[in-house]
Amino acid sequence: MTMYKLLLLSLLPLAMLSVQAGELYRWTDAQGKVHFSDKPPKTGAGTAQRVEVNVPPVTEAQRQEAEARLAKLKAAARVAHGSGSVGMTPPDARAASDTGGTPCERAWREYNESLACFSAHRGGGGKVSAAGFEKCKNVVEPSACK
Repeated sequence: MTMYKLLLLSLLPLAMLSVQAGELYRWTDAQGKVHFSDKPPKTGAGTAQRVEVNVPPVTEAQRQEAEARLAKLKAAARVAHGSGSVGMTPPDARAASDTGGTPCERAWREYNESLACFSAHRGGGGKVSAAGFEKCKNVVEPSACK
């Protein structure tokens, strides 16, 4: 499953909150693509069907859990698309200081520094420029720390 799909799935509970209070419409455009919206289309409004949505109320704990998942997915998407400055270091591998730490912590720090360096040299389509390979050290993602 792509990061984009995961992001959309994590937003679904939050989106359903707004739908609960309003109306939802479904229609198919001239190209056969199905659309859903809280407003009927401006053209061809007669083809839009109102969709009944029965959504149970979302608890505060569920909302907070969804927001936490969304934050993690956004961070992962930034790293995957080269716009983030650090990689996703497992919590147990985070270094206590910038200069010390276990061998595992140092390996993850070196990996994250490599990601940050290459991210600065990414162009269109996510490709890394030749200068990136000259200036950055290519580090393989470390295994999980034990």
